[in-house]
Amino acid sequence: MNGPSLDDLLRLLANRRCRYVLYCLDEADRTVLGLDELADRVVCRECEWDDAAGTDTSAHRRTVTIELHHNHLPRLAAAGAIDYDARTRTVRNRRHASLAEWIDGDANELPHLRSLLAPSRA
Repeated sequence: MNGPSLDDLLRLLANRRCRYVLYCLDEADRTVLGLDELADRVVCRECEWDDAAGTDTSAHRRTVTIELHHNHLPRLAAAGAIDYDARTRTVRNRRHASLAEWIDGDANELPHLRSLLAPSRA
């Protein structure tokens, strides 16, 4: 299997901010974003989806930028989902990396995972 284990992948996707990073990169019109621009997009997503509209945006943005730089982006890069250059503070979307392919790599567990995600058969 090329990529993280299913457990590693689910651990990454369990974090809302990691998912928002992947969503924002996927929706961007180019493959490379600066850390500050990505942080802005994540903050906007959090304000829209998480009802964080009443928060101090500048303080929230600083917190998001720090967390992305020191935690989320290095973890996503280590898993192969993105490329992150901490020196230049740039994030590259690895569009060739497919979460579905990584999940498919765990053939023993995949059918069971799919059945959990399927609509109820009641």
